[in-house]
Amino acid sequence: MNLLRLKKTLLVLIILLMANTGYAETMNPQELDYRIEIDANDCAVDIAINGLDIFKHHKKGPLYLVIGIGEYLKPQNNKLELAVWPATNDGDLFDKGSFCKVTLAARDRTKTAQLSAFSGIHYYPKDNIEYNISDESIKKIPVINTHFGKSVGNVKFKHYEKNLYYSLTQEFDIDPNYKVWNWETSPTLASKIGYDTPLPPKQREALFSAYQELWNALNKKDLKKLEQLFHEQSLECAEANGTTPERYFKTNVLLDILKDPELSLAPLSFKDVKYFYTLDKKLVTLNAKTSLIYFLRNNKQDHYVAFRPRYRLDGDKFVISR
Repeated sequence: MNLLRLKKTLLVLIILLMANTGYAETMNPQELDYRIEIDANDCAVDIAINGLDIFKHHKKGPLYLVIGIGEYLKPQNNKLELAVWPATNDGDLFDKGSFCKVTLAARDRTKTAQLSAFSGIHYYPKDNIEYNISDESIKKIPVINTHFGKSVGNVKFKHYEKNLYYSLTQEFDIDPNYKVWNWETSPTLASKIGYDTPLPPKQREALFSAYQELWNALNKKDLKKLEQLFHEQSLECAEANGTTPERYFKTNVLLDILKDPELSLAPLSFKDVKYFYTLDKKLVTLNAKTSLIYFLRNNKQDHYVAFRPRYRLDGDKFVISR
C-alpha cells in the first residue's frame, strides 16, 4: 500500500470513528464564555436560569463559586432567579453580615482569562422584611461591561411569607450573535415552568420510549449507546464551555455512578409520573416519588442517587438536551 492510499484509508477510518461516536458534525466552540459568579455569606440560595435550577446551597458560612452557564442562555429574554433565605435560623430575618452576590459575567476566551460583569443581583438583606423586598437591599455591581450583555429592567422582589424565603428576579440579554441552541427552537411543551399537565398521548409515549431506551442502556452499562444518547448535550455543552464533546461526556456523572459497586439501577416504572418543565417550557423531566431514573445504594430504598435527564422534542422523538 503506497503512502497516498494509506493516508486516504486513515482518513476514512477517522470519519467512520467520528460517525460511530456521534460527533461527525462540525464543532463550533463559542468565543464568548458566559459564567455566573456566586459570592455569599450565611445565605441559603437556589439559583435558576430561564427556569432551570443550576445551583443550590443551604449551609452557613461563606461561599464562593464560578459556574459556566452558556448552554442555558439565548441572545434575548433571559431570566436569573434567586430564592434566598437565612442559613443561620428558621425564620426570614437575616443576621448581620449576610449577603448573596450573584454576578453574570463573560469573557472572550480567545483573548483573556479575565471575566467582566454585565449583570446580576447583589443582595444585602437585613432583619427587616420591608427592607429585604426593596431596592435598598440591592447594591450596584462595581464595574459593568455592556459589551457582553445587559440588564433589562430592575430586580423584582417577592416575599413568600408562608415558606419564609425571598424571590429575586433579574431579566437580561446577552450578545445578539451568541449561538442559538436546539432547545430554544424546540416546541413549547407546557403552559408554565415547573410542574404542569401531562403531555398529549403521542408525545407522552415518545417520552416514555426515550426514558426506556436510556434505562436499557444504563442497565446494560452500554457506554457506546449512552454516548449516542447524550450526543446533543455533550456537543452543545462542549461548544458553550470551550472543550470537546468527548471530554464533556467523560464528566457525565452517570459514568461514575455505573462504576460504583454499591449502586444498582432501580426498576423503571411510569406509574404516577409527574411532568416538570424547564428552559422556557421547552424541556421536560419525569419524576415519580423521586427521579424516574435512580440508583439504590446497597439495595436500600431510602438510600439512592437520583438522575434527572432533560428532554426536548425533536420532531416525533425526544432527545436529551441538558
